[in-house]
Amino acid sequence: MSQLNVDALKHSQGTGPGIDLQSSGNFAFDTNTLYVDSVNDRVGINDSTPSTSLDIAGSDGVNLGAGAIFEKVNIVANCAANSTTIDLKTASVWLFTSTCGGNWTPNFRGDSSTSLDSMMSTGQVIVATIISQNSGSSGYSSSMNIDGSGQTIYWSGDNTPDERGGNSGYDIYQYSIIKTGAGNSYLVFGNQTYMD
Repeated sequence: MSQLNVDALKHSQGTGPGIDLQSSGNFAFDTNTLYVDSVNDRVGINDSTPSTSLDIAGSDGVNLGAGAIFEKVNIVANCAANSTTIDLKTASVWLFTSTCGGNWTPNFRGDSSTSLDSMMSTGQVIVATIISQNSGSSGYSSSMNIDGSGQTIYWSGDNTPDERGGNSGYDIYQYSIIKTGAGNSYLVFGNQTYMD
C-alpha cells in the first residue's frame, strides 16, 4: 500500500470541476472524522462503522442551517385496520387514506427482516405517527406492539382512546418510543388528536 503525503490536491488545470476519488475501498479523512463506507454506501462522521446512510457520533450536536427539512410520509391507499404493520425503515409517518370498520393494533418494526429492537440502542427514541381517516364506521387504536410484543402506552392526559375522534376527518396517533434496555424494553408515550 502506498502513502501520498501532500499539502493540497488541485485540479490539473488549476480550476475546474471537482476532484473525483475513485476506489473500490473505503475512504477515511482525518482519522475517521469523515468516513465513507463504499461497500454499504454509508457515511460516518466521527464514526468508522456507520450503520445508517448518515451516521453522526459526537456530543456537540447538529446544526442544519440549510432551510426546510423534509421527511418522507408513507401514503397507504387502505385503512389502518387492514394494514397494521408499520415498517419504520419505510417511514416514521404513515397516512391511511381510506376507512373501514374495526379497531386496530399497530405493530412497529424495522421491516419484514429487521426488528425495531435491532435498529435502536438503549437510550434512543423514535417518534412514529399514524394518520387514520375517519368515517361513521371506522374504529380506533388504544394498544400497540413492537416486534410483535404488546407494550404499555402512557397516553397523554391519561386518556386512553375509547372511540374515533369523529365521523369525518382524521385521527392522528403519535408514539414516542424510548428504548430503555435490551430484550424489547421500551417506554412508550402516546397521543390521539382529532382533526377535521
